Amino acid sequence: MKRLFIKSIACFSLFLTIWLGACEQGFDDINTNPNAPADASAAFVLPGALVDMAYYTHYQLGINYIGLWVQQHASGAYPEEDQYSPRLNDINVFWNNIYDNSMKDLQYIIDNGTPNQVAVAKILSAYGYMTLTDIWGDIPYSKALQAEKGGEYLTPEFDTQKDVYTGIIKDLDDAVNMMDKTSIEKFGDEDLMLHGDLDLWEKFANALRLRAYLHLSQVEPATAQAGIELMLSKPLPESNSENIALYFADVPGNRNPVHSHFSGRPNDFRMSKSMIDRLIASGDSINPADPRTGVYAQRNIEGYYVGVPNGVNGLGDVGLDNFTSCKFGTVFIEPTAPIYFMTYAEIAFIRAEAAARGWIADDAKTAYEAAIRASMDQYGITDETAIQNFLTDPQVAYDAARGLELVSTQKWVAMFGQSTESWTNFRRTGWPNLPIALNDQNNGKFPKRMLYPSVEQTTNATNVATATQRQGGAELADPIWWDVD
Repeated sequence: MKRLFIKSIACFSLFLTIWLGACEQGFDDINTNPNAPADASAAFVLPGALVDMAYYTHYQLGINYIGLWVQQHASGAYPEEDQYSPRLNDINVFWNNIYDNSMKDLQYIIDNGTPNQVAVAKILSAYGYMTLTDIWGDIPYSKALQAEKGGEYLTPEFDTQKDVYTGIIKDLDDAVNMMDKTSIEKFGDEDLMLHGDLDLWEKFANALRLRAYLHLSQVEPATAQAGIELMLSKPLPESNSENIALYFADVPGNRNPVHSHFSGRPNDFRMSKSMIDRLIASGDSINPADPRTGVYAQRNIEGYYVGVPNGVNGLGDVGLDNFTSCKFGTVFIEPTAPIYFMTYAEIAFIRAEAAARGWIADDAKTAYEAAIRASMDQYGITDETAIQNFLTDPQVAYDAARGLELVSTQKWVAMFGQSTESWTNFRRTGWPNLPIALNDQNNGKFPKRMLYPSVEQTTNATNVATATQRQGGAELADPIWWDVD
């Protein structure tokens, strides 16, 4: 698969020449990230950090692995990833480029920026560390990204996931507290995502803390409940107009990386049978129950919605081909498609889960339906009759006895394309009820974590061994700290 890289300064320079909402990494050359040279200002470093964060966490990891493991889509060409057999070189690429590109650049801003710039970098860094720890468990955190100090920082220890979460929540709190919204010393349009709007950055920080507390629901429920109650009282995105997303432009070299992948290799992925079956619900493959079906998927050549079972060796094994199976909906693969970091719908589903658990006073049914409506609105679905029919569908209608199952399942549907967070929620709750991939290479068990990269096992072997022993293992089937079920 192609790897996309870009220099931070090159990304910012390109931004200055066009009006786009974001810049994408180049496709023809593999460049070395300068990791913020000493004479670079924070304004020049941020664009590359943002783009790299979106690229590696959402596209490289989300499309190529995690979206397969959580069965939002399926493989159409390369079965190993879909059968729980990750490629060791891919793991090295993911780990190294998240740390060495985006996270390193953000650390530079934290060390050299103005208070408002530091606040933004801390929020993005917290997002990055939460992604890393949710994928790998224990990770370098407190001593990461400080190799210039030498000694133990060259081979940083792995912090426990509990300590990483404690640090993330504190970092987000510190970021909000240090903002000075009256100061002109802040990011402007070089902030490709929120354009220097500190009110939105504060809402993003609060939303990330809300997400973090939800992740603790099984392992530290009292902490989770108190944290969720607190964060729901703070400023949060209030509608889909405040979704936290990186937008792209239909300009060569600056298109959404998913679009660029599918333009060159349109048959690599297909819609998963698990997702299509859920979208159809009580309808059928011609007239699906979920109004989002036509957004998420394209009909096959025969006019049907047909998904591919995860883990097939080839489409022919299940009587399908590139024409009789469904592609992604065009909204996800068009050049200007956004990459979402956090959506209003996700926040609404967190509220719905808290209500279903009895942690807040909101009516659970009302909160659940509001969350589904937020997802419909995100994709421009306004047909009230269709929405109401869906909400009363027997497989969808709220039932308090199945509250958590229903909320978690519909959240999985709503977060199509946000694979990492969907995988987190699947591991945390056990919902939706998904089948093990066909021809799986993990002894009939779902992946619970990603393997540690071989490069880390070679260059930082002692700390990897310590973290592995402390966690009781670090194989695909071994759960991470907050995954107690």
